[in-house]
Amino acid sequence: MEPIRYVDALNNKYGAMGFPPYQWSENDTAPWTPLTKPLADCTVAMLVSGGISHCTAAPFDPDARNDHRVDEVDPATPTDQYQIHDSYYDHTDAGRDLNCIFPVDRLAELAASG
Repeated sequence: MEPIRYVDALNNKYGAMGFPPYQWSENDTAPWTPLTKPLADCTVAMLVSGGISHCTAAPFDPDARNDHRVDEVDPATPTDQYQIHDSYYDHTDAGRDLNCIFPVDRLAELAASG
């Protein structure tokens, strides 16, 4: 599989800040652990890396070294209360429907359906 070319630009940018070149992950298998209880009894977490933050939170800074914070998300918060700060991808689709990169509404729907 040929790497996506944007990685070259990121390697140059972050290399200038002292970071090592990006190394692609290669996974031949994936671990699988079957659920031991019904999904409705489980806690589900979502981790995204799209530079999204709540409008009242400090914005994610894609140029900051080591901005590794994790923000808690209230599923009752409407998606129009979030903003995107990452400049490394086209936000057009996410601007129309944030759920394409931050599926908080879909998770709320799944939770509501049990």
